[in-house]
Amino acid sequence: MALANYGDLKTAVGTWLNRADLAAYIPDFVTLGASRIYYGSKDTILPSPPVRTWSMQTSESPTVSAASFALPARYVSTILLRGSDGSSYWTIDYKSPSTFAEDFSNTGHASFYTILDNAIQLSGSQTTSIKHYYYQSFAAFSADGDTNALLTAAPSLWLWATILEANIFIGDDDGAKKAHRMFMSIATGLNANANEHGGGTLAMVAR
Repeated sequence: MALANYGDLKTAVGTWLNRADLAAYIPDFVTLGASRIYYGSKDTILPSPPVRTWSMQTSESPTVSAASFALPARYVSTILLRGSDGSSYWTIDYKSPSTFAEDFSNTGHASFYTILDNAIQLSGSQTTSIKHYYYQSFAAFSADGDTNALLTAAPSLWLWATILEANIFIGDDDGAKKAHRMFMSIATGLNANANEHGGGTLAMVAR
């Protein structure tokens, strides 16, 4: 069965579950599966890491105002934040909000940042430009024809993430464990491939 788009995914999940009474819930299972894919899960029984692939990478050159700039749409996590004064470049490192507050300076170039109030807050005042490399989630599925690069590259990831959430919902522990096992094997492989070729979790900070 082809899994080229959202409609195909819903049909495949329905076939695997073989439960007509769950058809109306499948879009919710897809949404929950997407959350697991992008943000991972720290569930004590069925944990999973967030998935990071090259297709999720993007960048921006934001406008900095009052030493901060808003998080971009569908932001998931930062890969690298780089500052420039026009003649040199440097990496701006992450600090937790509490450490940021303790070490904050409103002079000199930005040397570290934190995330507060839905924005990236910078220490320092002299940085003239910022380049922000980050992971972005794909737009949520809506129409049956909707797709994205991650569904195209790894349809089984979406299938098992969705089936996992469905089995959790109906209380099928054995089904959930099987789906979790399958999901983990795919997610781990994708993350390992990205890390091996330098596209992984460099300086990654989860939102």
